[in-house]
Amino acid sequence: MLAQRRIEAESLAARREREGWTAFQLADRMVLNALSDNSGDWAEYMDPVSRDAALQRFHNYAYQWY
Repeated sequence: MLAQRRIEAESLAARREREGWTAFQLADRMVLNALSDNSGDWAEYMDPVSRDAALQRFHNYAYQWY
């Protein structure tokens, strides 16, 4: 989920950079920086196939009692 959020934050940052300084949001930049700083912990999930497989395994585990 963090890998997906980083991809979204990078896209948002690029869009806002094109729009100029009036679109700048410090909170978005802080999230992107924090995710980038810690991306080594979950770098394997930057691949969408790995990410989807891991999320599916999580859902299967979490919902087995539901």
